[in-house]
Amino acid sequence: MSDFLTAAFVGCVIAIGPFLALSFWVNRGNRGLWKAFFFGWGGWLAALLVRLIPVQLPVILAPGILESMVFLIIYGAYASAMAGLFEEGFRYTIMKRKISADQKTLLTFGLGWGVGEALLLYVPNILALPLVLEIAPSLLDILPGAIERNLAIVLHLALTMIVFSSFSKGRKYLWLAMFLHFLVNMAAVSAVTVTQNIWLTELLVAVLVALSFLIARWATKTSPLATGFFPARSGRNL
Repeated sequence: MSDFLTAAFVGCVIAIGPFLALSFWVNRGNRGLWKAFFFGWGGWLAALLVRLIPVQLPVILAPGILESMVFLIIYGAYASAMAGLFEEGFRYTIMKRKISADQKTLLTFGLGWGVGEALLLYVPNILALPLVLEIAPSLLDILPGAIERNLAIVLHLALTMIVFSSFSKGRKYLWLAMFLHFLVNMAAVSAVTVTQNIWLTELLVAVLVALSFLIARWATKTSPLATGFFPARSGRNL
C-alpha cells in the first residue's frame, strides 16, 4: 500500500503541481486574481452539477447501453456534447458578468477552471482506484491520467481565450469553443474505446489540444479586447 501511496502522490504532483504552482506565481497576494481563480473553479463545478442528471439519464433508463461498443461511443458523443454545451455556456456567462478583460485575470480564470477540475476529479479517483480495481495500481498506471490533466488545463486556457474572443467578434467563437470541447472529449472516448491503448489516446488528445491552442492564438490575434495573453511577435499587446 505504501508503494501505491507514493505512486498516487507522484501522480497528483504531476497532474496538479505545475499549474497550481503557476497559479500561485501569477496570483501572488492579489485577492482579485484569486477571486477570478475561484470563479473558474466554481464555474466548472456548477457546469458539472447542472449536467449531471442529463448525462446520467440514458444510463439510468437503459443500464445495458454501455455494454456495446457502438452505444458506448454514441453515449460518449452525447456526454461530450453536454460537456461542451454546459461548460462553455457557464464559462461565457461568468466571464461576461464577473471577469475583467486583462491578461492575468483571464489566465487565472482558465487556471482555476482546469486546476479545480483536476483537484475534484483526478485526486479522489486516484485514491479510490485500489477499491475499484481491488489491486494497487503502479505509477505507470496512474501516469496517463496525470498527463491528461495537464492537457485538460491547457485546453481550458485555450477555450477561455476563444470564449473571450466572442465578446468582440461574435458568438460564433462561443460555438467554436463548444465544438472544440466536444471534439477533444469525443476523440478521447472513441480512441480509448476502439484502440484500448491509453498512450495512443493521450497522443491524439495532445494533438487536438495543441490545435485548440493554435486556434485560440488565432482567435485573439485581431481582438481589440486582447491584452497580451498571446503577445504579437512585434511585441505589441493585442
